[in-house]
Amino acid sequence: MLKFIAVKARNAAIAAEIKSKLSRFAVYASSVWPNKISFYERPELNAFLFAIENFSSAGFYKEYSRQIGNSVLVFDGLPYFAGVNRKDIIGSLAYQISTCQEDELLEKIFGAWSFCWFGKGRCYALSDFTGMAPIYSLETPDFAAISNRQLFLGVARDGNAIRLNAFAASWQTGQGSHFGESMLVDGVRHIPPAATAQIDFNGADLIIKVKRRDLMTPANELAEDVDERDAEGLVESFVAQMNALAGILDSDVRLDITGGLDSRTLAAIALSSTLKKRISHFQTSGPEGSREVEIGAHLAKKIGLEHTARVQKKGSYDFDQMLRQIRIQTFKYEGMICPTDAWAGPSSRSDLTIAGSAGEIYRRFCKPHVNVRLNTASDVFHTFASYQGPLDPLKIQSEEISAAQRDLLRSMAFQWLDRKADANDISDLFYVRNRLPHWNGVIFNNLRASVRVTPLANYRAAKLAFRTKFDHRLQDRYHFEVMSRLRPDLACEPFLDNQWSDPIRALAARRGLAVAEKQFVSTSRKTLADIIPVGWFLWENCRPQISAYVEEHWNSACDRIFNRAAVQTILDTEGSRPPGVTGIKALASLVTVVGLLSSDYQHGMDGDTSIPANIVGNARMLFDNEKLEHRDVAKAKLSFHLN
Repeated sequence: MLKFIAVKARNAAIAAEIKSKLSRFAVYASSVWPNKISFYERPELNAFLFAIENFSSAGFYKEYSRQIGNSVLVFDGLPYFAGVNRKDIIGSLAYQISTCQEDELLEKIFGAWSFCWFGKGRCYALSDFTGMAPIYSLETPDFAAISNRQLFLGVARDGNAIRLNAFAASWQTGQGSHFGESMLVDGVRHIPPAATAQIDFNGADLIIKVKRRDLMTPANELAEDVDERDAEGLVESFVAQMNALAGILDSDVRLDITGGLDSRTLAAIALSSTLKKRISHFQTSGPEGSREVEIGAHLAKKIGLEHTARVQKKGSYDFDQMLRQIRIQTFKYEGMICPTDAWAGPSSRSDLTIAGSAGEIYRRFCKPHVNVRLNTASDVFHTFASYQGPLDPLKIQSEEISAAQRDLLRSMAFQWLDRKADANDISDLFYVRNRLPHWNGVIFNNLRASVRVTPLANYRAAKLAFRTKFDHRLQDRYHFEVMSRLRPDLACEPFLDNQWSDPIRALAARRGLAVAEKQFVSTSRKTLADIIPVGWFLWENCRPQISAYVEEHWNSACDRIFNRAAVQTILDTEGSRPPGVTGIKALASLVTVVGLLSSDYQHGMDGDTSIPANIVGNARMLFDNEKLEHRDVAKAKLSFHLN
């Protein structure tokens, strides 16, 4: 993985000041310990690019940056494509970038990725269409910058005293996921997925030009049905992507399998591609007695592959240890996600997992909107008062913050409507624009314990899914087309907590397929403690300790987001009914946000911190050394303040 920042400063003095800040605090601000630190500069233009690399993740690519003539190419994520030379990924990427238009790149380069091209007269950055390798920007009167880590931009402007945006911090407790382009570090903006961000070096203006792209098709241009040619093209796109993935692997892989649509669709594609020979076994993760593990084993047996259960044993939790982990999560994920969503501490190594994540591109992600039909602007207004469940499920926010959240959700919905989107497409466009980059992207981009490859994220297939009426996503038509054409046996097996819709069942019957009449019958029960064990333990057993923590760390910044009396009522009420998954997550997020606003976090980095980082080329002038020891970095400290 790589973390980078590209900067164009107003003058040499400002450039020198920013370089000084980055040399002191940027490595500390990263979520990964670097193997290599690089620095490229155009001093005559007051422009430079700073990058730190870790190439020990899952034994994959060994180079993430290179000078190519008078330019520099850096990338992050795991891009792959037909004909890629794994041993010269930079050369292969540079060829694609120099010979293809950006729309072609989005279709040809698979995976979650972003790159920055630092050239003679400009630098520009592009991420894949999901934004799962997110890019951010910052414009100030003194400089313009692009980076793939918010904290780098904060360090460039503020040094070690980072200014935060109170409204952005509130999304954790308000909806459990971030919305909008204004990010947690004040002034930082998210570059939308598939958009190009460019800084011109030759002009006097410090402006970042953004060229936007998205999946939206105007309502009057949507196709009524999925025709045969489109369905075949959908399947061909997925198989081609899986074949390209197989081309960069040199060892066997594990394939996730659960009871849902996404992992089964992924299995159908993988088993019909050249990746099949690389699949050693299926695996399913879950707590003891998990229904997911049970159906995973059932499907593996049907297919004839070995199955491994990654059982998470029910253990005893300790609040102090859990608090330590929450504080690590706050730093690692830049305060952007609920700490229970990716419960992982620092890791020195990575494993590769092929997962069905992002399958919601082709079916409705937002459960509250599944049975909703929007016909008028009034319908849109009322529906988008919230998105992922109720707004502020614990009712602990100030009314001003909650009102601002409702206003922004509605404003974003009406922006799509103004662009002539079908009102019923807006929920799914929200998923691609917000959930994928701000949740999946934050996790994927900062968690190296597991490098997750998501072959269901396919630009060509996604464009097809958004060229047709939304009903086909609601009916799970695209998952059915893939399974029924590649592995009909998987389409006919029962699902866990789901079954094919009536239109799909009718379509299956016309094609001579006997799909399961009922859902998978499990011998286990699913409880909230199984779904969200860490959060459940916090709710059931730790509210007195959380109350003490909140009391100790509360400050005036917290008053700008929360209603103090409402917070205390939630924490003091014993034996109250658990408030569902969203409410339990909001409790864990409360700890994160209060800790963030009081700068109470724990520094932690992935990678082997016992190995000194190599400082190469011009970067040696910044650090005045050829090696960097972790103990020197650990002396730094970032503090956070509301603007």
